[in-house]
Amino acid sequence: AIMSGMAQKSLDHQPLFSRKLIERSLSAADGVPDTHARLLHEWAATIRDGSIRHRGEQQIRGPFIRKFFVELLGYVPFGSTTEFTVTEEARTGTGSADLALGRFSAAADTVVAPVELKGPDTPNLDISMPGRQKSPVQQVWEYAMDTPHAKFLVLSNMLEIRLYAVGHTRRVYEHFDLLDVADSAAEYHRLMLLLSADSLLSGRTTQLLEDSAQAEREV
Repeated sequence: AIMSGMAQKSLDHQPLFSRKLIERSLSAADGVPDTHARLLHEWAATIRDGSIRHRGEQQIRGPFIRKFFVELLGYVPFGSTTEFTVTEEARTGTGSADLALGRFSAAADTVVAPVELKGPDTPNLDISMPGRQKSPVQQVWEYAMDTPHAKFLVLSNMLEIRLYAVGHTRRVYEHFDLLDVADSAAEYHRLMLLLSADSLLSGRTTQLLEDSAQAEREV
């Protein structure tokens, strides 16, 4: 029964980035900071003991955003500085993404990646939701298509995080199982390399994507 609270891994997808390139980029990575390790292990414990599966998105959305996007990945919420880098309920066309990652200030708002969040009671992100004619994957892609200048899109059910790139298909994405991120320093560093504010907002993630495409062409 506990397994039902864990992410259901999609077998039919391709990674977004070259594995060899990621491994080279992480060759100098060391351990996991204590504060991050504690955060990840505490979250993983709620998955392993099954307690998270009794909670819907609205109940744990706030703690998830704070722990993963702010404390772990380093995005800055409104009210901290004149520029902030994560905002909730971002308008995208006729809809509204749960979060947006980018650069936001009095001068201008630039969204790099819309984020769609589902609760752990949605273990399979690829199938249509009850009462809806679309899957969470389709939903976040619609937001990305309606977001000018968006480069990436992020989808999570608080059991896994997926990173997609605009211009690639829905079957090409980076998958981060949060149990693996808690248990593996390599998975932690891969998440930070690709999805941290330092990487996503600086253009490093985009550069790694371009370098991955070049590596594939050279094979």
